[in-house]
Amino acid sequence: MNTFHIFLLENEPRWEKSQSSPGGYLTTKMSTLVTGFFLILLAGTIYYGRYTQPKMSSHINAASHMTMNSTNDTHIQKTNEGLLADPKQKVNLTTQKINDLKLDTETHSLYMTTDSGANWVFVPIDSQWLRFGEYTLTTGLIPEGYWMDNTYDISADFSWFIYSSGDDVRLLTSRDNGKTWQTSIITQSVQPIRYRKAVFYGNDGLFICTSASGMSAETLYIYTTMDGGITWIKSGSTMINQPVQNVSFVTTSLGFVSTRESLFYTNNGGRSFKESVLSIPENYQTGGIDLFQSPNEVTQISANTLETKFYLLKKGPIDAGKMFACLFRSTDNGETWQFVQQLSQVEQIIEAAEIAQCDHFIRTLPDGYDTIISSENGTLSQGQQQLLTIARVILANPPVVILDEATSSVDTRTEALIQQAMEAVTKDRTSFVIAHRLSTIENADMILVMKNGDIVEKGTHSELLQSPTLYASLYNSQFQIA
Repeated sequence: MNTFHIFLLENEPRWEKSQSSPGGYLTTKMSTLVTGFFLILLAGTIYYGRYTQPKMSSHINAASHMTMNSTNDTHIQKTNEGLLADPKQKVNLTTQKINDLKLDTETHSLYMTTDSGANWVFVPIDSQWLRFGEYTLTTGLIPEGYWMDNTYDISADFSWFIYSSGDDVRLLTSRDNGKTWQTSIITQSVQPIRYRKAVFYGNDGLFICTSASGMSAETLYIYTTMDGGITWIKSGSTMINQPVQNVSFVTTSLGFVSTRESLFYTNNGGRSFKESVLSIPENYQTGGIDLFQSPNEVTQISANTLETKFYLLKKGPIDAGKMFACLFRSTDNGETWQFVQQLSQVEQIIEAAEIAQCDHFIRTLPDGYDTIISSENGTLSQGQQQLLTIARVILANPPVVILDEATSSVDTRTEALIQQAMEAVTKDRTSFVIAHRLSTIENADMILVMKNGDIVEKGTHSELLQSPTLYASLYNSQFQIA
């Protein structure tokens, strides 16, 4: 509730009856009444403007109602609903797709096309608004300029984008090929977000997201709409015991959630989930499932039959360690899944990339696994280049591996991904790991501490922490242990 105060300062001259004019008192009283009436009218206007206007959904023309906002001394034009204003600049973009979204590197603006690039339409949101929260999948961080699957869709009659420019998650839509835009709030209560996805079936739709939790157990949230995204309601939430890899809904009621190890299903729109039973033949490993690796989804092939692909690793005397795409079907709405047949071997290079935690960002590159990269063109970050190097080592399968500062110059999350990849590349082979980040070598069989070119200490991680050693001092300083 807002309150308005009029303060009377100490020793302020009081209003006195005028001694020089009989009408002075009446004139002063009349002026006071007029002033008071004006203040009441002003307060009412402010109240009406702030508290009686609709907030949940807005239908605006992105070219009208312009205001100026300042961020870091740089002026950015926005609409009265926080959308960006069209810079009205000609862009030189190309695509081979009919419907596509591109980031213009000169204007740093988003543009979409529905006619194979003949015309480009400005999308009034910042590219970073699409990357809100933690923009990371179980396969790694998604590079700048690329997007998670099913976080937007483009067509001439209905384009939509999931975004956030503040504390809430919103849907941006256009039903006239970008001439006008509409915004609606999906949720204001889930931040930060990691995984996110939306699907529409006509006017019915779902938004699914997980809370960011450092790649451990996550809470999955599901929101539904029945009016094309204008209004949303929360339909369910559940805790998943591992990071969510992907989600696939067949209808607004029937859906599936996968992790690396398990598959869960719901038949009530996400209000509750149960674990599916997978009948995996004995000559395949149960780990390493990649159920929804794009473009794999659960599909309904008949009234009572669902179908999808699992990527499974072979074990045993034949094709051990090779990954195959296997067809599975369910006739009980996903409660159980039966093996149908082995389809084809997944290329060894893809398997190595998955083990090295770099498959996803490779798939998001312009030409996927055929993309030509170099250290000069800036296509990959330092951490992504490190992951690719580890993938090459896995493919080469050498008896001895030397890793020199494999986690240098990367952020904490990329360091965690590299460490996971290092566990795979050092397994069952002699490995020499040179590192200043001591978290990289905690599991080593033997640690040699060098100072000025000489070995001054040796032992395992736990042994070197038992006494006041140089290693213990360095470790405690890095992890701030008293």
